[in-house]
Amino acid sequence: MRRARARRLNATCWRAVCAATALVSHGLAPFFDLSNIVMVFLLAVVGVGVWLGRGPAVLAALLNVAVFDFFFVAPKLSFAVTMSSTFSPLP
Repeated sequence: MRRARARRLNATCWRAVCAATALVSHGLAPFFDLSNIVMVFLLAVVGVGVWLGRGPAVLAALLNVAVFDFFFVAPKLSFAVTMSSTFSPLP
């Protein structure tokens, strides 16, 4: 019973961290470049990894990539990527 409750709490925590990161990043977006905004998402994944472990960190990373792509990469509100520099980190 305790493990099920702990898992639900962990699932709620990493999702809340991802949502808070998206909100903070939305507020910072007019002032910073996309390469700096993505570091906020990376910091959130590192925090989830330190506090909740590897599994929630992997899930938070996947969710943060989807959120960053959907809300911050042009064209916004779409998963289509038009700039090849934001799709691949390699030159």
